[in-house]
Amino acid sequence: MPNPPRQHTSPTVPKYRRQAKARGTDLAFIQVRGRRIYLGPYNSPQSHEAYRRHVARLLQEGPTAPAHLTETTPTVAVLIDAYSRHAARYYVKPDGTPTSMQARVKIALRQLFRLYGSTPAADFGPNDLRLIRGTWIEKGLSRKTVKDYTHEIKRLFKWSVSHELAPPSVYHALQTVDGLRRGRSGAKETGRVLPVPEPDIAAIEPFVSPQVWAMVQIQRLTGARSGELCRLRPIDIDTSGDVWVACLDDHKTAHHGHAREILIGPRGQV
Repeated sequence: MPNPPRQHTSPTVPKYRRQAKARGTDLAFIQVRGRRIYLGPYNSPQSHEAYRRHVARLLQEGPTAPAHLTETTPTVAVLIDAYSRHAARYYVKPDGTPTSMQARVKIALRQLFRLYGSTPAADFGPNDLRLIRGTWIEKGLSRKTVKDYTHEIKRLFKWSVSHELAPPSVYHALQTVDGLRRGRSGAKETGRVLPVPEPDIAAIEPFVSPQVWAMVQIQRLTGARSGELCRLRPIDIDTSGDVWVACLDDHKTAHHGHAREILIGPRGQV
């Protein structure tokens, strides 16, 4: 990898600097009139080129260069790369395995990259977000799925603002994009998820083991999630009362600090 560009000694020329506040945001920048100008990945050829270009411009036009020549931010692709690294570390279970959120982030950002990867982050606006949202609607995705993916793009820009990778005005503008309303968006609506009919449940009994059938019955009686029952151990269950209480450390909302208890009545104790 090439060495950082040679620094100029003139007091009017900014230094080539490095921002590495968090893993995945290792970027080169210069500071001009109190504004931070990002040049690209630190020590990369494009950042060296951008540094020389800005220096040449400043030496020719001086400290009074027009503001539009100095107000720059990373491209959307740089933000996507940095946020993807963050998501890979953040959305994990206690055992280190990825959560389903990682897949959702990847799908949402894939379309953002395909349509706007080379766009300066400061230029991404509400109409651009609506255009991306429209492509998902045209593909036949449900209204809820489209809302979830749209929220992930907003979350990316919020995170980028907090790490000084994008100006706050970008995220604030995206917040003006209202969510899709039922029956008013053109997106596919999905029906309510209803309980499985009792005859359908009874029909599987001859085809499953006694252990699996017992888990099916416990799930019906307690309302527990399948994953919770699969991880449940005898040591997790307090059997001292008439109603047994199973306390779970690893569950869907554990990262919010919420407690999760499964109550098992007499019928589930058999």
